[in-house]
Amino acid sequence: MNIQLKISIKGSKPPVWMRLQADSMVTVGELHAYINDVISYLHEDAIIELPKRLGYSVDSEKVTVAFVSFGQEEDPLYQAHSGIFNEDTSFVSDYLIEPGDKGRCFLPDRPEQIEILLEPLKSPVDDRLPCCIKCGKGMITFLNDQLVTDDPDEEPILDQHDAVNEVNELLSIYRRRQEQEPLPFSFKSEWQSAWRMLLDAAEMYAAHEPWHWLNSDQIFALELPDDSRRYYCSVLGANADEFGLAIYVGDQGLAMLEQMFSGTMRTPETAPAQLFSLSLCRYGTFPDEDRLLLDELGADLEARKCWPMLRVKSPGYQAWIPQGEEITRFTELIRKVTAIALDHQKQPDDVPFYQEGALLLRKYGQDASGAESWEEEQIQPNAEMDGSLLKQNAPLYPNQVDLQRLKKKARQNRSWVEMDGNYTPFSIASTNDDPRPTLPWLQLAVDHFTGQVLLHDLASPDQCLTTEEFARTAQQFLVTLIQETGQRPSGILISNQALYYALVSLCRKLGIICSKSDELPKLSETREAMFAAMSRQP
Repeated sequence: MNIQLKISIKGSKPPVWMRLQADSMVTVGELHAYINDVISYLHEDAIIELPKRLGYSVDSEKVTVAFVSFGQEEDPLYQAHSGIFNEDTSFVSDYLIEPGDKGRCFLPDRPEQIEILLEPLKSPVDDRLPCCIKCGKGMITFLNDQLVTDDPDEEPILDQHDAVNEVNELLSIYRRRQEQEPLPFSFKSEWQSAWRMLLDAAEMYAAHEPWHWLNSDQIFALELPDDSRRYYCSVLGANADEFGLAIYVGDQGLAMLEQMFSGTMRTPETAPAQLFSLSLCRYGTFPDEDRLLLDELGADLEARKCWPMLRVKSPGYQAWIPQGEEITRFTELIRKVTAIALDHQKQPDDVPFYQEGALLLRKYGQDASGAESWEEEQIQPNAEMDGSLLKQNAPLYPNQVDLQRLKKKARQNRSWVEMDGNYTPFSIASTNDDPRPTLPWLQLAVDHFTGQVLLHDLASPDQCLTTEEFARTAQQFLVTLIQETGQRPSGILISNQALYYALVSLCRKLGIICSKSDELPKLSETREAMFAAMSRQP
């Protein structure tokens, strides 16, 4: 998708301006580079200021915020600005939203100012972006002055057409086609009605804007009558940076929250918890795959006031649009969260902050007449709850006679082995039955003293999702390690609680010490190197 910007030097006579079309996902840093390369006197240390809405609605109150390159935040030049943002990770379309929105680029010690104006897009160009489509007459003289300075023998620019070509030449290093294909989202025809209800629920949530009175740290939980799991909910948007809703599912979800608040979380993509995510995008930053999805549903994108990116992240799979029963469950959750937020609008302090060690819990059920009812209480998160898939020692799954033979055959050495398993941050191909790209479970064993890789294996998610399959997979990995090395280590160090429960009985049977350890230094180094190597593969 394109956006159209008019970039002009304020007060210039004749007017110096250029009209650019750029990709709607252009960052503020990229726009800054375009301006630097065409209007070069501003250089890299200029400040860009854009309007920021304090709510999701386009009618929300606006403030002005400044953008700098990463690492410049402590520069005294920027200390006067209350809002400082990283220009390399901020999208122009999150700030210039409605035609007529404008910002500026300037140096505090110079009189010149560049105005950046978002214009209506009437005729998108099918060309490499960014693309200059028109220039003011003043641009001819402005560019000629630069050309004479750079090269006195350069042929002068004679008309506006030449000026457009010169600007595009200056922008040539940035001009490219968007080659990334949209994700292959699709849905079955029988899901259309459920999807429309989900979109309606998201739009209702966005219209109420509960982030104006609830903070993302005010986690609250809900229980549904037909579900044994708890849902831990966080309303996003209090800082006006990201609007939406995150819902963490079950014990693993609560453990994920605890890790986030304590700063001990590993890569979020590999977390073994299910997550329902609603991100309220701007029209310009709404992903192409979601545009295509809503188009299939017959939604008028330009007429909408809400552009929801809806995802379900399940352990072992890339985040994907809701499928089947996930659609109706997500709809119900959004409705329930909206109701809870509205019920506490006048007294938001009744919803504790997570750091206070308490959670508001709403339990849904039915009264004697069969109508929906609920009750609320404050609870303390289980301090011993670690989100482990296993809560106790797993039974032995390998044949015990075979284990006895293995123990006799494999000589025990003095080595210790670091062993762990987690989902990889990279995906592999999906299947016809499930369109979601798979994140394999990497099992890894390395020598505690030398760091030598003793065994590694990639298991599919369905080998790890249930307690039984997880334990079977882990135990078979240890048996295979002993079979292939022909030796039994003296001990095994494990940081993963579930893996510890899966292996402790087997280790006891084989005469191996099984010990929990907070750190696995050799294994961590090896795993990072493996992930880096795999990510470089085409």
